[in-house]
Amino acid sequence: MLLFFFIPIKVKWLAIADAVFFIYEMVVNGFPLCFYPIAAILNFFLFCGQDLLAFLPRRNAAPRATVIDFEKARARRESQAQAQQSHDPYERKCAVCGRTAEEHPELEFRYCSQCAGYHCFCQDHINSHIHFTE
Repeated sequence: MLLFFFIPIKVKWLAIADAVFFIYEMVVNGFPLCFYPIAAILNFFLFCGQDLLAFLPRRNAAPRATVIDFEKARARRESQAQAQQSHDPYERKCAVCGRTAEEHPELEFRYCSQCAGYHCFCQDHINSHIHFTE
């Protein structure tokens, strides 16, 4: 973030300065005025509190998925796709037209990242196919 449009500053430091200012206001002001900073922060917790509570660890809750879990799932899907392809007499086959890499070596075959599972498409259908959902 740019302070005064030319001084680069991290938002983390702005948040720390704001927290220090809130604590200072609570200590310096008298009894009824010390609750004004709390009322200002209460509005934030009213609307964002549920999302913040979701990040707190829970004892009996199932562990959240991590990047490692996603990588393991991706590796498992790739190994399943390779096992399925090992039974087939061809390496790549277009899911739309059925052309294989052995029959048409001049074609390029790609996998779609938006389709569920690993579906191979030739260069003619990679941009114009209907995405698989299951």
